[in-house]
Amino acid sequence: VGAVVVVDAFSSGANLAAMVVEWGYRVILVFSEKDSPVAKLISSGTNLDPTLIIQHDDTAADQESALEETLKGISGSEHPILAILPGAETGVDLADKLAFKFKTRNNGIEMTEQRRNKYLMQETARDAGLRSIKQMLCRTESQVTSFCDEVAALNGGKLLVVVKPNESAGSDSIYKCSTVNEVIDAFKSIHGQTNGLGQINDGALCQEFLQGTEYVLDGVSRDGEYKVCAVWEYDKRSVNGANFVYYGMKLRDGNGELERTLIDYAEQVVKAMHIYHGPSHMEVIMTPSGPCLVEVGSRCHGGEGTWLPVVKECIGYSQLEAALNAHLRPDKFDAMPKYPTLMKAGCEAFMVTLKEVVGANGKILQDIPGLAMITAMDSFRRVEMLTQPGNLVLPTIDCFTRPGSVQ
Repeated sequence: VGAVVVVDAFSSGANLAAMVVEWGYRVILVFSEKDSPVAKLISSGTNLDPTLIIQHDDTAADQESALEETLKGISGSEHPILAILPGAETGVDLADKLAFKFKTRNNGIEMTEQRRNKYLMQETARDAGLRSIKQMLCRTESQVTSFCDEVAALNGGKLLVVVKPNESAGSDSIYKCSTVNEVIDAFKSIHGQTNGLGQINDGALCQEFLQGTEYVLDGVSRDGEYKVCAVWEYDKRSVNGANFVYYGMKLRDGNGELERTLIDYAEQVVKAMHIYHGPSHMEVIMTPSGPCLVEVGSRCHGGEGTWLPVVKECIGYSQLEAALNAHLRPDKFDAMPKYPTLMKAGCEAFMVTLKEVVGANGKILQDIPGLAMITAMDSFRRVEMLTQPGNLVLPTIDCFTRPGSVQ
């Protein structure tokens, strides 16, 4: 029996590892760093019985030797290794290196940094002739001021800038600013601080604010052939002093003119990033001048995998099984359509706790009486509560602070 290595089986990566076992393969769990902060964000575990659990030593001074030790551990399996995949964003870098060294299907390592570093990602898209965001990776206040002057000059004096960490996940520390002072304050709150992935931010990424609706494309590639498993339309709003709070996302049929435009653009992006094999999770904004990349990850859609019941019922298959098919069952991948077709409408609605209800410091949750109403709906499929009575509930400002979601 063959084995699949999942690096950081967090979020939907836990579902990916469970699917490997369900299909009759063995699973080897590799953890990319000791005491990963992302591990603490897991809302629910799985009863997996992995063949091996390997802890990569990310603290070793000699990372090449640490990589060889991890490879040796994987090679110690009595089962042939068929694929090495990231389970979460934190596992992308190590999964790339392990797959490249082990010579399982991989995207190479020459573009790994471009696939993770949001600044380099945009520059790579720009170099490929694709619409990309005007941006500057700022490490000083004078650079911040200079960038603000450039954006204002392009927009007739109007300033709208997004400031965020260069590497992070889950809408962590993203600010929308309309004055130079706001941009400087956002820069100060990011530069040198620890981000949602547990890394120290080197500078802050300042980007033009894109006007338009945001879409997400969950794709999978094999030998450069790109197929989209789901197109989501995001509902993002300003609330609780945060500008990018997700209220939900709904599925779109992949056969409309707008969706085809998005998919054609996304296909060019994944090729520019050398994502020739495996999954890609891409955020794109449809601007008045066409689609523009926000960011892309060479991994599956995260969000704790709570969206899975929606795609399974509305499309019939998910990005997770498509990713495994690309590595394990090429005939199944070949049979999959290039564009997803909706059999039913479906969405995931995110719960949002309002600041005016719980205050700035939150309140202890007493009860969740609305759940009975929600579960009685004909359209209801599943609810995922990330908090319970007795827990402190904070105002929702990002993906990590939402109290739950309904599918």
